[in-house]
Amino acid sequence: MELLVALFKLAGEVVSALAVQGFSYFDDKK
Repeated sequence: MELLVALFKLAGEVVSALAVQGFSYFDDKK
């Protein structure tokens, strides 16, 4: 169960990092 929580935390960090990179990428393309 703890492994599942750790995986969710890791996935959340990856998703937020990608969201920040994607946002700045689209912001640059304007």
